[in-house]
Amino acid sequence: MFIQKGSSTEKRLYLGEEIAEALTRYCQNEGFLSVVSVSDSNTYSILGHGINQELKARGIRVKTVILDGQDLVAAERAIVSVLVEIDRKVQLLIAIGSGTITDIVRFVSHRVNKAFVSVPTAPSVDGYAADSASIYVQGYKRTVPCHAPSAIFASLPVLSAAPPAMIAAGYQEVLGKSVALADWELSHLLLGREYSSDVSATARAAYQAVVNATEGIARREPESIRVLFSALLASGAVTGSEYQIAYILEMCRSVARQKSVLYGTQIAAGAVIAAGWYHRLRQWNRDEIAGRSLEVPDYEDEAQEIRTVLGDAGSQMIERNGFLSTLNQPQVERIRTHLLDQWERVQEIAASVPAPEELERQITTVTEAGQRWQGALEEEEMHRAARLSYFVDDRFTIATLRFVLGI
Repeated sequence: MFIQKGSSTEKRLYLGEEIAEALTRYCQNEGFLSVVSVSDSNTYSILGHGINQELKARGIRVKTVILDGQDLVAAERAIVSVLVEIDRKVQLLIAIGSGTITDIVRFVSHRVNKAFVSVPTAPSVDGYAADSASIYVQGYKRTVPCHAPSAIFASLPVLSAAPPAMIAAGYQEVLGKSVALADWELSHLLLGREYSSDVSATARAAYQAVVNATEGIARREPESIRVLFSALLASGAVTGSEYQIAYILEMCRSVARQKSVLYGTQIAAGAVIAAGWYHRLRQWNRDEIAGRSLEVPDYEDEAQEIRTVLGDAGSQMIERNGFLSTLNQPQVERIRTHLLDQWERVQEIAASVPAPEELERQITTVTEAGQRWQGALEEEEMHRAARLSYFVDDRFTIATLRFVLGI
């Protein structure tokens, strides 16, 4: 079971084998007699065809959308391809695929005020149960509020048989939660940002369960894959500097029309970089920071770089960043004061993040050679993403703290 954040409505998760039958029963029980089934050319053969046949055999009207699975992006073309198939009779949308398909259907269903269900085909992303979608608008990736699926139907055999790279991507996303959880608590401690100890505890337990199941996940054992998939659902709301770095990596590749890299691979790169920053935080000298003269940092050089690299998307990113636009001298001083006052707790938070070498070792236990970020991402683009990551959004992370303190 999972619960949509901020809602008292309990959502349903079916994790078993006969998902076509389970989904059909769900549609009949809920009165969904006209549906749009969305998959891509890969996931249609894996699950889409069988699900559609079962629905039709039970008298449910099905309109089928099969998107091109080659480098599919959640952008205008795919969104319109789904949108034009929706008529007044349609009551439910079904997303059959991984993160991209889910985000396309989530966005469309929200905008046309229809329910949707998710049928994941790989334990590759943490967004299946999310109430927001990541979509590209005019080349700019945006996270937009939507709604969570009414239910999730997942086949454990299908998840376990997913390509190794996609299983590794999901594993990498969960490992990145060690950084995200530290960032979240840091923002609460230094800026008083909203924080939930219950959500944090759930995400941390999910992270630890995946770490404990590492060897089984590497062997694609069904019970270990169940642990991984459950952890992805439980921890999706928690993201931090690892996401910010991954976002820049993805945007730069998209604008440059370079070959896409699995999102989990980019998260892995971001997590290891941010883990290095937390390792350095443990070595910072409190008295030195207390004695430094701090001013509002100048970010114009980096702003110009992000405009050059990302064009209009970079300009929009800067304009949307409310933290940077309102940063002033009193706020800089308050952040430092809170940092010094809470120094011991800050050090404990930093110590909760694995050393970068340990995190990398864990990642490579599941990630096959050639699928590591070192083989997919250039060192220069990782440095650039790390340098520009604090522009991505308003969240306060270790990347933002380094920027504010000029370290």
